[in-house]
Amino acid sequence: SADYHGVEGIAQFAIAALDTCVWDIVGKALGKPSCHVVGASRDRIPAYAMAGWYYDTEKEYVQKCVDAAEEGFRAVKLKVGKTSLEDDLHRIRIVQKELGSDIRIMIDANQAFDEMEALRRGKAYEELGVYWYEEPMIPQYKESQARLAAKLTIPLAIGENYYTRYQFYDAVRTGAGSIYQPDNRRAGGLTDWLE
Repeated sequence: SADYHGVEGIAQFAIAALDTCVWDIVGKALGKPSCHVVGASRDRIPAYAMAGWYYDTEKEYVQKCVDAAEEGFRAVKLKVGKTSLEDDLHRIRIVQKELGSDIRIMIDANQAFDEMEALRRGKAYEELGVYWYEEPMIPQYKESQARLAAKLTIPLAIGENYYTRYQFYDAVRTGAGSIYQPDNRRAGGLTDWLE
C-alpha cells in the first residue's frame, strides 16, 4: 500500500519489474544468465538463512536455526527488537550455544529503535560477537545511522528499504552503514542499483 511504501516506492516496484524483464530478455538473447550479463565474476557466493523468526515456542525457534545449519548454511539471521534487550540476548545466546562458533549470527531489528536504543542494544550485541546488525532504525535516519556506525564496531547492514541510487548515495556519503543490501524491487532493478 502507499502508506507503507510511499508513492516513490510503488513506482520503483513497477520500474524494477520492467527493468528485470529487460535484463532477462538480454540474457536470454545472449544465452547467459542476467548476472553474467551485468558482470558477475563468481559462480557462487556465501549465503545465510533467515531462520530466526519469532516462533510460537523457543524450541521451534532453535530448531529452525539448527535445521538451517544442517542444510549447509554457515550463517543465520535472527530477528531482534520485538521485546526487551534481555530477550534479544537470550535469543542470540541460545542459538550460539546450539550452533557453536563456526556459524555466524547476524541480527535484524527491522527498524525497531531510535538512535539511543539502537546504540544501547548495539553495544550489547557487539559483546556477543554478532556478525552484523541490520536495520536498527528507519532508513530515513541516515545521519543517526552514521553516528551509530561511528560508535559501534559491529557492522551496520542497511539498504533493504532504500529506493533508487540517490538514497544509496546519501547513505554511503554520510557513512550510514558498512554493508549495503539493495532490494532489487525497491532499488529500481538492476540498472539503477548498478549505477
